Amino acid sequence: MLIKEISERHQDWVDIVKTFGGGVYSEDIVQEMYLKIHKLDKEVNHSYVWLTLRSIFYDVTRVKSKVDEVGIGENFQVFEELKDNGFEDAYEELTYRVNKEIKSWCHYDQKLFKLYTQTDMSLRDIHKGTNISLTSIFNTIKNCKARMKAAIGEDYEDLINGDYDKL
Repeated sequence: MLIKEISERHQDWVDIVKTFGGGVYSEDIVQEMYLKIHKLDKEVNHSYVWLTLRSIFYDVTRVKSKVDEVGIGENFQVFEELKDNGFEDAYEELTYRVNKEIKSWCHYDQKLFKLYTQTDMSLRDIHKGTNISLTSIFNTIKNCKARMKAAIGEDYEDLINGDYDKL
């Protein structure tokens, strides 16, 4: 099928993406599929289109799950109220404690934890990029999370509950 033939089944492609769970992003994912197939500049079959749609859907959902959505409106007003009540200072204090805790770890743990938390790399991606065993990476991240929770877990709960004076 060429692009013209593919585009004639546009609504079918949108419906397929909706079955993946694409929701409001279904139309965008189909448009991305058109771009990818156009770059190929060759005929493709129905299966290839389906696989392309699924691949783009997974890429979009993986990126979307790593990005925090920020809204303006009620949430913005709540943030302004929290800011006035000492939230900003408490957040800065908690951030300082998190960084201080990370700096107390060995170099290996620091690097793996930062790589895991500050990039969009999965454990498998880290394994492929560093040649460190997947088991070692998994255990290190698990232990780092446990140490972080033990070190600042109560402080984090205080921040969430609005008990800024306990920080």
